[in-house]
Amino acid sequence: SSAVELCTHTQLFQAGINLDGWGFMDIYPDKTQLKAPFLYLRSDIRPAKRLDLLGTGKNMEEVKRMDERQIDREAELMENSRVPVHAYVIKTAFHSNLRDHGLLRVSRLGPIYPERCNEIVTQSVRRFFDQHVKGEREEEFLDWALEEEELEAVGEEENR
Repeated sequence: SSAVELCTHTQLFQAGINLDGWGFMDIYPDKTQLKAPFLYLRSDIRPAKRLDLLGTGKNMEEVKRMDERQIDREAELMENSRVPVHAYVIKTAFHSNLRDHGLLRVSRLGPIYPERCNEIVTQSVRRFFDQHVKGEREEEFLDWALEEEELEAVGEEENR
């Protein structure tokens, strides 16, 4: 994703967010680090699972491999970075739930209500930037996120 790319190669940004974007991070050398606090918000129903649910899995194995590689590279990046990195899955959401299409109902959506998914994304982004850019609400972001039943922490770490 562009956000990951920029936050690993420059210190121009105070914080970065990836909303269910695919980062083709095989181009990064080992031990690449984020240089700014970062938030990953991911859909629960990953591309391979979604294809399987929709019954359109012609290239299912290839998509599964790409999906697994993506998650592994995100985990490596989280582990290597010395800034706060948060990663959450929005349960029962498809990729399209994290876009405006969810509110317009013009594409297939996961079982989560589009308005609820939008509320979670909006609150997550606001609280994350409030904490890491404005310096407000020190612990409130993590407390809020862990209280939301639709959010699941993934390798949640406050890095060095």
